[in-house]
Amino acid sequence: MRLVLPNPGLDDRIPSYEDLDRMEKEEAGDRPKWDNKAQYILTCVGLCIGIGNVWRFPYLCQSHGGGAFLIPYVILLVLEGMPLLLLEFAIGQRLRKGSVGVWRAISPYLTGVGVASMLVSLLIGLYYNTLIAWILWYLFNSFQSPLPWAQCPLNDNGTGFVPECQQSSTVDYYFYRVTLNSSASIVDSGGIHWPIVLCLLAAWTVMCVCYIRGIGTSGKAVYVTAILPYIVLAIFLIRGLTLKGALSGIKFLFTPEVLDSSVEPEVVLSLLVHCFCGRVSGVTCAVAFVISLLFAQHSGIYWVTLFDNFAGSVPLLTIGLIEMIAVVYIYGIDRFNEDLEFMVGHKPSIFWQVTWRFISPLIVLVILVFYLVTRVQEELTYLVWDPNSVEFPSLASVPYPSWIYVIIFLLAGVSSLTVPVYALCRLVFLCFKKKNSIQR
Repeated sequence: MRLVLPNPGLDDRIPSYEDLDRMEKEEAGDRPKWDNKAQYILTCVGLCIGIGNVWRFPYLCQSHGGGAFLIPYVILLVLEGMPLLLLEFAIGQRLRKGSVGVWRAISPYLTGVGVASMLVSLLIGLYYNTLIAWILWYLFNSFQSPLPWAQCPLNDNGTGFVPECQQSSTVDYYFYRVTLNSSASIVDSGGIHWPIVLCLLAAWTVMCVCYIRGIGTSGKAVYVTAILPYIVLAIFLIRGLTLKGALSGIKFLFTPEVLDSSVEPEVVLSLLVHCFCGRVSGVTCAVAFVISLLFAQHSGIYWVTLFDNFAGSVPLLTIGLIEMIAVVYIYGIDRFNEDLEFMVGHKPSIFWQVTWRFISPLIVLVILVFYLVTRVQEELTYLVWDPNSVEFPSLASVPYPSWIYVIIFLLAGVSSLTVPVYALCRLVFLCFKKKNSIQR
């Protein structure tokens, strides 16, 4: 039995196959193009390996049981990540529109889905670019010997090393005290840390130039940017295997342990993030740079952690769920199958049919409910670098201040509520418009 919700006017909002052929011919000379297929393939490959692979994924894997994390990750990669990624690529290619235009074409009530995905992409881009700024700082400071994080600095009178560094480690001390000069609380902003501001400016400037120049420039850059991460990861692998305790790390990675209650949401979130990529203009880059000064404070690392935990949590789950429901039950899965046959020459296999219709939406729904229930029940805490803590040199776990819950609502709630709020506003607007036309 086919279940498709009423969606009047859909055929008028989407281009026909004949229109697509005509648009292809008319726009052939005007649309930006890759110089060759290799550039496009390398660009797609480059999206698969990024800062999340070097920073986010290893951290999540280590924090949630090593091999235990990989098992649900691989399962959800197949049953959730891949179906959603193919669905997004296919519907965008079929309708020839951007993030907002695609969902507006499917239904004007779904315009909020595109707006919400843009907001999430912006929020994620803000703190991801901050990580790039940190990387630039280390890059700039690596052209010296010995490396500044190779040994503890001397104290003020030069009679010995800084005690804080000796109690912890040279690497941790350099990151928390020199690179970030971290305060001991998210409440204590400590003012602006200017070295990070300069690195942020460099990071956003590079991004702005890339977007302004378009694929004409970025297409050539992918020969380096797409291949280099794989080389770097290979270097990390070889280097890691030669370090002391490498065998213990490998054993930990491939020995499943009992999962804690937060593994499943983190698995899906890590999948939904390499799916929602930010698209910003030059003006947006300037505005984003100003906003990202929040992360250049002495408390900046705690704000990065806050954004990482909540900016891409509930919103990504909500948007992913609505997207699958919209394509399958509002746009119509049969129509979607015909579109794919038109574009690639054959209809999707039974695997894609089952995941799109049932498995993927159900998985996201269950994890969304599970995530919300666990978050509401637990006290929200964060880790701080505090030399006066009894737990030092380990990071101390402290509760968030009460006002931070307002920030969390803005990060997670606004993007999620954009979809129903926009649909409700449109419904009210149409009702008033219809009422006024009747009265006239």
